[in-house]
Amino acid sequence: MPDGPEPFIRSSQPHHEPNEGVVANAGVSASPRKRKRVKTGCLTCRARKVKCDEARPACNHCRNLTVECRWADGSPGQWFVTPSTIITSKSPACLTCRYARSKCSKARPSCARCLLYRHECQYPKPTEGRALTSSAEAWMKRLRTGNSQREDDREVTNHDIPSSLGRAGLAPQERPTVESAADTTGVAIQHNHTPTQETGSTPRTSRMSNNNLPSPDRIQRLAVAFFQHVHVYRANAFLHRDRTLAAIRERTLSETIIFALCAIGSRFTSPPEPEEVAKEWAAQAGHLVTTAMEASRETITTSLLLTIYTQQAGRFTQSHLWSTIAISQAVALGLHHESPPGTRSFVHSERDRRLFFACYASNRLIANGTPESIQCPASRIKLRLPCDGFNFQMELNVETPESALETDDSHVPAWMYRNVGVMGFWVRLVGVRVMIRRYFHNLRETISTISGERCNTNIPAPWSPNSPFQACMAKLAWLRESLPVRLQLTRDRVTRRHGEPALGQVVMFYLWWNECHVELCSVALSGYPQSLGENFLSTAPAGWVEQTRQGALRHAQAIADILALVARETPGEPLVIYDHTIAHVVYLSIRVQLELDTADDVDGAKLKDRVDTMLAFVERTSVYFHPVYLVKSLDASRLAEKVALVSSSISNDEASLNAILLELLPDCTAYGATSSIRGYESSCEGVLANYQLAPPATFDFPMGPNSGRMDRCAHEYSYC
Repeated sequence: MPDGPEPFIRSSQPHHEPNEGVVANAGVSASPRKRKRVKTGCLTCRARKVKCDEARPACNHCRNLTVECRWADGSPGQWFVTPSTIITSKSPACLTCRYARSKCSKARPSCARCLLYRHECQYPKPTEGRALTSSAEAWMKRLRTGNSQREDDREVTNHDIPSSLGRAGLAPQERPTVESAADTTGVAIQHNHTPTQETGSTPRTSRMSNNNLPSPDRIQRLAVAFFQHVHVYRANAFLHRDRTLAAIRERTLSETIIFALCAIGSRFTSPPEPEEVAKEWAAQAGHLVTTAMEASRETITTSLLLTIYTQQAGRFTQSHLWSTIAISQAVALGLHHESPPGTRSFVHSERDRRLFFACYASNRLIANGTPESIQCPASRIKLRLPCDGFNFQMELNVETPESALETDDSHVPAWMYRNVGVMGFWVRLVGVRVMIRRYFHNLRETISTISGERCNTNIPAPWSPNSPFQACMAKLAWLRESLPVRLQLTRDRVTRRHGEPALGQVVMFYLWWNECHVELCSVALSGYPQSLGENFLSTAPAGWVEQTRQGALRHAQAIADILALVARETPGEPLVIYDHTIAHVVYLSIRVQLELDTADDVDGAKLKDRVDTMLAFVERTSVYFHPVYLVKSLDASRLAEKVALVSSSISNDEASLNAILLELLPDCTAYGATSSIRGYESSCEGVLANYQLAPPATFDFPMGPNSGRMDRCAHEYSYC
């Protein structure tokens, strides 16, 4: 008989019932077949991608790290050893290094890395133990969600009580009905859960179960469209992209935010969603906001999203309403002040800053300089500026200077703005434009109180060194000087960043900076509500009026030159600006050039080329926004035909100039520079760009000693 195990002996009995007699005669004991091993490690180790020893109730890995040990069978998580009883020589890394996933020296009070980069060095409290990284937490949520889904499916199949109610420990008569559960409000997405707050049913409390919601794939597609086409412009980067998309995948994002996101993204998908469907989504989001019982970050976020949606749809009265709701609730929650040190993580503090500054930008641009319409004075805002979007998305703690809005901020060194992103500079120029509009408001009030006599000595002289005019000019110049190299628009950067969504925001940043100069210099032009009379301007120092008018012309031409640079460096796939305010900027540029740029261009060839370039961008934008069609209808050829008439006979004839503008663009008012487009007030929008007071022939700005170095991250322009 050969050595080794006995051969398998067939039996007439079924194979799943072992033949005990045959097995006994063969001299071997009955044993179950060897089954393939399945993953039975705890969810925490699986999320951290480490081997688990599968010790119950807490494995050694979780015991050593003092993190919650969760299991796939739905048993409650175990801490087993409280952090206060740990006896270990290992010291935890600081929170900043843990977010950055960098090696920490663990020195107190500040580690070497935080000391080098001037970061705020904070260590976890002894009672908190150690926490998982954000990616591990995301894996934990996915594993728990998948396990809970399988359990719920089994229970529904067996017609049993839903597991989310069973785990909550409620008796059948105490469990809420569908109607009562639908009335509850609150934010479903929470990123700073503590172990004692989490339960196995947390992901199942999602409000994404509403039957009116689009399908998950459709929601994901609309949300991606929002982040690619809307999130990167102006002060719209108040949502954390990765966390929001992850919450959508995990079905934990509030349905209030989802409805608003879908409404905004509907116009940017291919093909676009029906307009009636988008209106229904916006109405659903608005209803949930207005019926909420208290202010929350969820309602603030949704109100901001509805502000964006109604502005893009041309319903500016409704956008005023949602903007007011947003900033009122933000002030009620105290978001205009920094949180006490150590109470919130960096990413949550930065999220609150961005939420408030989005409210600030929207409110200030709608107020249009009217003091009665301004909510939360700038002197009450005690916040640091938003950091670079790359650090926000990667959750890397960096220091930014405190905001000094609507006042002189030249005392802040330029190097302190190195970590400020495009959104932060956008907010800074919103403050500058508030100063400009407030100056115009006070100027008009002064003129009206003296019976319209614009040469009265009570009118503040803009050429005075201490005048608001000079203060605004100085702040615009300082804004340009403090702009980091990575945000400066050059040929090389346009070429390398072509195709990245945030390039459009940098371009609009530059356009609006020039627009603010044109608007400020309009006091020396004719036909604007803030224009000063010729009698008053005759008292100005020699050359001041001509210099101011030439400054307005240079910046109006710079708007066309910037767009020409972008078009020239991106010939294959023209850049599309997904910001409807480009129509306002282009119209103002055309108006000023038509009035002033006629001396050396009798046939209008140069002006026609500039207009063609600008209208090409407006035409691409008009596909997505209805109000832009107004400026799109402006014909460069018809405009060029009028230039000879302008240069020969009406250089100082305001009525004739307005008549030509109205003939070319009949739906624009005569004083169209600040309220040019029907249904669109300049107070609704505004802000930035970086261009010199006397723009050079090229856009290669001085770079300083580090002009040749590469950007710190290849994808920086992908963030705001």
